[in-house]
Amino acid sequence: GEVVLDADTARTAKAGVGDTIVLETAAGSVEFRVSGLVASAEPEGATAWFADDRAPTLAGHPGKADAIAVLAEDGVSADALATGVEQALAGSGAQVHTGDDRGAVEDPGLAYAKDTLLGLGGSFGGIAAAVAVFTASGTVALSVAQRAREFALLRAVGATPRQIRRAVAAEALLVAPLAGILGCLPGIALARWWFGQLTDRGAIPEAVQLHVSWIPLLVAVGSGLLTALAAGWAAGRRPSKIKPGQALTEASVERLRPGVIRTVLGVGALVGGGFLTGVAAESAGEDAANAALGVVMLFMLAVALLGPLVARLCAGLFGIPLRGAGASASLAAANSRTNERRLASAITPIVLAMAFASTLVFMHTSETRVADKQLRAGITADHVVTDPAGLPTDAVARAARTPGVETAVGLLDTEVLVPVGSGGDRWLQGAAVQGVTGSGAELAKVQDLDVTEGSLGRLGQGRIAIDRTLA
Repeated sequence: GEVVLDADTARTAKAGVGDTIVLETAAGSVEFRVSGLVASAEPEGATAWFADDRAPTLAGHPGKADAIAVLAEDGVSADALATGVEQALAGSGAQVHTGDDRGAVEDPGLAYAKDTLLGLGGSFGGIAAAVAVFTASGTVALSVAQRAREFALLRAVGATPRQIRRAVAAEALLVAPLAGILGCLPGIALARWWFGQLTDRGAIPEAVQLHVSWIPLLVAVGSGLLTALAAGWAAGRRPSKIKPGQALTEASVERLRPGVIRTVLGVGALVGGGFLTGVAAESAGEDAANAALGVVMLFMLAVALLGPLVARLCAGLFGIPLRGAGASASLAAANSRTNERRLASAITPIVLAMAFASTLVFMHTSETRVADKQLRAGITADHVVTDPAGLPTDAVARAARTPGVETAVGLLDTEVLVPVGSGGDRWLQGAAVQGVTGSGAELAKVQDLDVTEGSLGRLGQGRIAIDRTLA
């Protein structure tokens, strides 16, 4: 048969037009004569084109096609053509794609990249949004609290509660949009850098391009403005409602007890975080990762709500050594204990930012380290033979005949689709699988799979072994 290769693949195989190459296909090893070369359009991997009568057999499912490309005649619009094709294929379950939707059909990696970006954006975007909201609200609350005496004096000279609230709201309307717009500029640069890192590391195909829309920027600025207004209203509600004489009294001494509702919500978030910690410890795979994100979110919420109590605890602990470090240190410790609400407004954004950064940096590195450790612990073979281009089918037999070799087992890492869910809510989920040569007893000599039930000795035609997570 004949084959057409892309230029990069031909260069790697050191083959030109008229040369004969051997390709590993679903039908086995087959020789082909290179009949042509095309410009490399798929940087993610090798691409080959075969004749129509050979392609179905080589694909492994003869009589079926993965996709059908339809070209319109002159004068026929894409919408009209799509409607006609849908009517012609009605009842077959086939889907018609036009415009940009064709990309995911032509390159399946684009659909995976979409899911990856949505997952990363949803998880880390939610944490980043929570950090931004608590940071902005804490900053506004700190600003209002530091001017408690100013507001008290305004109330004493005749300012109405409405005027106090309007003053806080006016400042938020002036500062928040400007801060949001200035924050969008480094945000765009960071998004381009982050997207470039994902592309360089192969997490998403190079065909995927970054498009910065004005919609998320507007949402970010609007969220910052609403957060500032809400925080200003909450922080300025009490200074604007109390009597002028009482305002002057309270401005001189800070309230020690946080609100009851705030305390109850903070304790609830703390308990919820502890419960999810136990769930994450008992889970595995994606379930553990999703639970871990919930743990971070709940603990961050608990710190934000219980900030004054946390600040009091920290001030008490660090104040013990400071008392013996001189008058200045002792005075600083006493000031921290007295103004714990202001201290909480200052340290809460730092705690949240550190939690967010630690989640981004250490969560996936920890998962990778544990996975690598388990992989190394599971391999009991003395030597592992690999080849980026793949090993020939007789490599296992030749390795087994080598003097001194007791057992040689061939391993093939691939993936299958497993139906999950129940009832009408069912979908296909990818699961990593490993094909092996030889018997289960031989496999047990080179890999320690920690069998908890059954035996690898029964592994064979029509019988498989699955891990506990998939089961």
